[in-house]
Amino acid sequence: MVRRLAPPALLLALGLGPFAAAGDWPNWRGPGNHGVSQEKTLPVRWSATENVRWRVPLAEPGNSTPIVWGDRIFLTQPVAKENRRTLMCLDRDTGKLLWQSGVTYAEKELSHRTNPYASSSPVTAAQPTREKGTVVL
Repeated sequence: MVRRLAPPALLLALGLGPFAAAGDWPNWRGPGNHGVSQEKTLPVRWSATENVRWRVPLAEPGNSTPIVWGDRIFLTQPVAKENRRTLMCLDRDTGKLLWQSGVTYAEKELSHRTNPYASSSPVTAAQPTREKGTVVL
């Protein structure tokens, strides 16, 4: 049986100190494409209040993996009532929504019953400077 957590929310589990300035996580498997962080002082425990810097409610559940680039967090988010798939950009320090952009679809597409329509994880491809990073789905 699959239990659904409600309401959907993105939790940023951050230990104070060194992790606040941790490196980029440009795709779902991380900078080395192996899913292992090189950070040494990450928290190993968290709860609704412990090691959580901020919490942002999301419109609907999602399956994508957020990515981190500089001071931004990117994640995909379905908005089923509007027939939209969106990409959200959040401020890494505060969780504030900086922008949200998306595409609409006209007809319902086939999908697994537990897979929402914005399950693709974003990825960033670095440009010569960090300010010119590009996020793609």
